[in-house]
Amino acid sequence: MLAWRCEVEAMIGNVVTQRDYMRKLAVELGGDQSKVCAAYVQGEIDGIVLRARNANDTRPEEYATALWADGLKKGWLPLDNGLATDRMKSLSVAELLVLHAQIGEELRDRGVVRSANNPTGDLAEYLFCRALGWRQAPNSERGYDATGPDGTRYQIKARRIHRRNKSRQLSAIRDIEGGHFHVLAAVLFDDDFRVMKAALVPVGLVVEHSTFVKRTNSNKFIMRDDVWNAPGVRDVTAEIAAAMP
Repeated sequence: MLAWRCEVEAMIGNVVTQRDYMRKLAVELGGDQSKVCAAYVQGEIDGIVLRARNANDTRPEEYATALWADGLKKGWLPLDNGLATDRMKSLSVAELLVLHAQIGEELRDRGVVRSANNPTGDLAEYLFCRALGWRQAPNSERGYDATGPDGTRYQIKARRIHRRNKSRQLSAIRDIEGGHFHVLAAVLFDDDFRVMKAALVPVGLVVEHSTFVKRTNSNKFIMRDDVWNAPGVRDVTAEIAAAMP
């Protein structure tokens, strides 16, 4: 018998709600839908959890499946309740890599990313274009990533601020004075890919505040707080955050 189930049965006079019961089952059984639903059915049979009314005479098996689907749709069976973490910790490295690849394929199918690389850059391009009505440039285009309705060319850069690396340095900007783009569109994500800050920075300001790195023949630009306060910079944090699907 599940350890926590013994505690539930010992709670005389307390009512175990259907959602709470399924949430506990989901955590205990590692998110295996078939096992969770089967255990829920047994819970109804044993009288641990009760349905106050059953006007449509729905069988416990059907109700358990519908309850699971409702939890996923409405978010009361959230992925951040420890379930996803527990499952990942049980996977081998090979299995984790397969999962990573599958997630990448799904993101490509949904049009969020366009390559098999780290999704940060592709996600940034997707969000800016979706939020501001830009047209993405072909992958082979040199020096810019999108074009605005007025013809303005944008180079889009992103940085994920990881808990182990707080750097705001963007990826290398090559041939910065070559006239390839007019505005740098930059976004900072947090560890969970939530938008922290986003801004449009005129190329002149980028040139002024960047550092040339001879070894890579490119310019290094860091999105410090003072960049957001500089003249000509447009803060678009709200717009980019709202574009997240």
